[in-house]
Amino acid sequence: MMLRFLLLTLAAGLRLNNDPVRLWEEHPASTAEELQELLTSMIVEAGTVQVPHKAGGAEAQEVELRKVVADMRKPKDLLANMIHTIWQSSSTKRCHQQLEQVMGNLTLTCEGLQPKTDWILDYYASPLPNKTCTQSVSDIFASGDELVSILQVSRSAVASLDVSDETFRRYQALSFLRNWLVKLTRTHHHALIWAGFWDGDPQKRTTKGKLSNFAKSVEHATMHPDSFLGQVIEGSQNLDACYEDAQTIALAGNMWSIASMSFVLGMREKAQGTVIALVNKKITGERNLSQSVLSTHEIPTVGLAAWGLGFWSPKVIVVDLMGTCSQTSPALQKQLFARLPTWAKSMKRWSAEAFARRSRLQWQCIDCSGTCSLDDALAEHVEKLVKAKEAQDRKDQELRQ
Repeated sequence: MMLRFLLLTLAAGLRLNNDPVRLWEEHPASTAEELQELLTSMIVEAGTVQVPHKAGGAEAQEVELRKVVADMRKPKDLLANMIHTIWQSSSTKRCHQQLEQVMGNLTLTCEGLQPKTDWILDYYASPLPNKTCTQSVSDIFASGDELVSILQVSRSAVASLDVSDETFRRYQALSFLRNWLVKLTRTHHHALIWAGFWDGDPQKRTTKGKLSNFAKSVEHATMHPDSFLGQVIEGSQNLDACYEDAQTIALAGNMWSIASMSFVLGMREKAQGTVIALVNKKITGERNLSQSVLSTHEIPTVGLAAWGLGFWSPKVIVVDLMGTCSQTSPALQKQLFARLPTWAKSMKRWSAEAFARRSRLQWQCIDCSGTCSLDDALAEHVEKLVKAKEAQDRKDQELRQ
């Protein structure tokens, strides 16, 4: 009996020694019901606040930005180029070069795809002129943020002529844009999003190489640079020279709004069951998380795609390399809902509670700081979470049939 006890104890000890030590902390997941309740509260609260509307503000900025874009794309003679170079600061000059490179690459690619607008527009009493790829690329930079908001305009509203001329114009621009740009976000695997990884990390813990290897380990791909659109943007250094001037900041911001919309719509079209977000940025300080593309554009667009367009219920898995899930999760969840109260308000037949039930999105955050890294053990654990969600989605689909 004693010998048997010793053998069992030894076996248990060997199992413990062979088990990988978890260097990460997995926080309890926010359930679909918890997120629905939180969103309902935000919608109700937003409905009691009167937000002043600046008439013509967006249109005026769009006109101004279109002039800037047109000027950049206009051929210049030698003298004009010399004057332009002397007048511009070095950062503005580099920004314009980056913008021109992105515009040129996107225009050529668009022309090769020969996109079309939504066919219901052909039956409009006063049809607009056909869109060109040059115009469509200009739309990205001049009115990207406004075009994203047009996602909430239904085809039935357009078909019944229940929209303003301005909304109709933007609907045409967005439908043409979606017809070609979303195709450029395709990757061989499901996509993940990220913020704060750089090759200058002295500890080699959060390099882009580590990011890429982790993505492959969980059978995912990074949206940028693994997709064609991501490669185009990265080829122009992510427009890093365009954040010192109000005008160029607006141009870059519009581009990221549209790019993020396209990335996320690509996920939704593939019915991607999980959205993995790898984060290596602090909440406060220089180049903080709230200023990142992930926080300002990508996560809010996940919310739009899930609840606004409706009936997409991924599980968001945040891996926080700073180990600050207690701060990161609430901040990013707030961004997830940021654009939804306005959308919910436009859907007059839906109560706040009914709107919140349009998606059963879940949320989980994993702290991975200190000696924790994007290694095989963490990749295996995240992949288990992904597979579990896939199994649940299959089960739900079977129950609906």
